[in-house]
Amino acid sequence: MNKSISQIAEDLQVTRQTIYNKLKGTALSAAVKPYTVQQGKYTLYDEQAQNLIKQAICGNSVNDNLTACKRGFDKVSSDLTECKKELDKLSKELENRDNKILELNAEIDVLKAESETVKGELTKCKGLLSDRDKQLDELRADKQKLNERLDKAESERASFLNNISELTIALKAAQALHGMDKQQTVIELKEPAAAEQSGAAQEPQKKSLLYKLFHRKG
Repeated sequence: MNKSISQIAEDLQVTRQTIYNKLKGTALSAAVKPYTVQQGKYTLYDEQAQNLIKQAICGNSVNDNLTACKRGFDKVSSDLTECKKELDKLSKELENRDNKILELNAEIDVLKAESETVKGELTKCKGLLSDRDKQLDELRADKQKLNERLDKAESERASFLNNISELTIALKAAQALHGMDKQQTVIELKEPAAAEQSGAAQEPQKKSLLYKLFHRKG
């Protein structure tokens, strides 16, 4: 189907002036001339001419696109290189962090083991404290018993001392009475005559002396 410049421009999504600029004074004009048809005041182009025009227009467009794509590709390549560097850096940081995490996990395991040991020691200490409390209770009970025995011993000692005091007093009284009896016997032996002569008079005196001694003892 033959088409005009306007129709070709519409198909290629370009302006008519773009196609005219491509045809003006170029080899393309001579190449498409055999494939043109004059219809009144319009020049129509058959499929061969349309293909040549499309190649000329699209070829430049493709080249421009390729150039732009190459620039874009170079930029993307540069960006990828930078990204790769950043990725390598991040990978090293992650590796260092992983190593640090492993070290921390090892330290945590050590701390857990130490914690278990401390818990065991605490449990042992609690048991020892419980045993000590029991021993203290037993010692308090023994102390109470000893205090009671001590109080009893103090009471018995006081009673014993009181008995000793009473016995001492009785002994002294007995010794005094014994001494006086001996003195009286000596007196009787030395003065038998006087006793016989004054027997009636001395009898009341002897009785009076014995009365005093027994009265003092009581």
